[in-house]
Amino acid sequence: MRHPQLEINLRKLEHNACLEVNALAKSGITVMGVNKVFNGLFETAEAIVKAGIDVVAESRIYNLRKLQGLSCQKCLLRTPCPSEIEDVVRYADISLNSEITVIRLLSREAVKQKKVHHVLLMVDMGDIREGIWYKNREYLACGSKNRNSWANVRSYDYRHRRL
Repeated sequence: MRHPQLEINLRKLEHNACLEVNALAKSGITVMGVNKVFNGLFETAEAIVKAGIDVVAESRIYNLRKLQGLSCQKCLLRTPCPSEIEDVVRYADISLNSEITVIRLLSREAVKQKKVHHVLLMVDMGDIREGIWYKNREYLACGSKNRNSWANVRSYDYRHRRL
């Protein structure tokens, strides 16, 4: 009995990603390529990097580990659990965050590993899924006020990404 099989045309994936990168660049938009549907497949991530995407995002740390040899920044597409902090700093250049306590843990671990880790603060805009509640201005203000005291952790700024 045959099982369902997904065939991926890497040439077309690269071509389509290139079209999107170029079209969005005209409006000043940069693209973070999400590779999670491919279960960390190196070849799919490599195809979108060849197309001009320089940040590849995954929701699982073990998938980021698979992409270590890829010359781009890697992003964890969710808030890390405290037990994952060491591996997050090791395998991800960027992570999405909504908890100041987690950012403090990332800072400590980044110092230990002598690395800089970038964070994207997630703000929940009302769909009640994930992130800092958009009306919680005090928490947001606390986060931005304290960000200079977090050693080796920086706010992610797409304008200053490394290639």
